[in-house]
Amino acid sequence: MNYYLLGFIIIAIIILLIIIITRKKEIPIVEAPLKMPLVGEDLYKIKYIEIKNTNYNLELVEVEVFDENGLNIATQGNTIQSSTMVDTRDTYTYNAEYAVDGKFLIEHVAGTPHGFSSTNAEKDNWWRLELKEPTSITKIILTLRDDMPDLTYKLNGGKISFMNANNELVKDFIIDTGSMQVNKLAFEL
Repeated sequence: MNYYLLGFIIIAIIILLIIIITRKKEIPIVEAPLKMPLVGEDLYKIKYIEIKNTNYNLELVEVEVFDENGLNIATQGNTIQSSTMVDTRDTYTYNAEYAVDGKFLIEHVAGTPHGFSSTNAEKDNWWRLELKEPTSITKIILTLRDDMPDLTYKLNGGKISFMNANNELVKDFIIDTGSMQVNKLAFEL
C-alpha cells in the first residue's frame, strides 16, 4: 500500500473534520412580527390623551376613546384642563370632566350644567385625559357644540396627542377642519 496516498487521505479527512467543526453555524432568519413594538408592548399603549388649541377657548361636549373591543373607555378616566371657564351669569363652571360624562345634550338653563367643558379664551389651551390603565386604542371621537357648528374653526390647527405611561409621545394628529362646520371629528389610530 502506498503510504503517501494513505497519508494524503488521512490529512484530507482531518482537514475536512476541522472545516466542519470550526465552520460558523448559520443563524436562522426570523421574521419580525408586523405588529409594533418590538421593544415592549406597554410603550405603545396609550395612557394620556391631550387636545390643544392655540388661540381660543377649548370647548368639548364629549370625548369618546374606543379600545380594541369597541368600548368607550374615556368615561373611566380622569380629566384636567389648562383653565376652567366660569359663566358669570349663573356662576356655572365648565369643568373638564363634563367632556367624558357620557352626555351629549347641551342645556342653557341658568343654574344647571351646560353639558360641556370649556377653558378660558387664552393662548395655548389644553384638555387632558388620563386613562385608567395603558390601553391599545383604535379611535377617538370629539363631539363639539351642535348649537354653534360654526365654532369648529376654534380647533383648526390644534393637535391631539397620544402618550404612553411614561408620558412619551406615541402619535399625534394636527386638526385640520378647514372651512367645515361640523360637530363631530373622528380620528382612527
